[in-house]
Amino acid sequence: MKRIFVLSAAATVIVAGAGIGGLAVSPHAQAAPGYGQCIDASSLDTKMVVSSNQIVVQDMQGHGGLLTLGPPCTQMEDLDHVGFEFDGDSRICSKHDVKILYSHGMDDHERPLRCIITNIKPLTRDEVKAYSSSGH
Repeated sequence: MKRIFVLSAAATVIVAGAGIGGLAVSPHAQAAPGYGQCIDASSLDTKMVVSSNQIVVQDMQGHGGLLTLGPPCTQMEDLDHVGFEFDGDSRICSKHDVKILYSHGMDDHERPLRCIITNIKPLTRDEVKAYSSSGH
């Protein structure tokens, strides 16, 4: 089962996929170093582009991370369309659990690029707040 989560500048989350089932443990599920918790992308509280190739996300339980993306996701801007594509459940436990969908334009017919996560840095609530208060 493949699920796609699309995030826009208006902070709208759209879930599309082949049915909605229970959460299953990802085959790559290993906790982010130091925090022991996965990020639940189905309940994101914070999501923002913080640099041309980095996204900060935090779920409603306070589990956050700085996602660094590889090519072709190297020229993102705040108003770009960013989404997630999962194989299985909607938890981000490692860089292998999700691909980033990236669309630079505002054209609804543009096919999004699929980009890999090269690194996940776990963030505390205070670290996520610091990114938020720095103007992102």
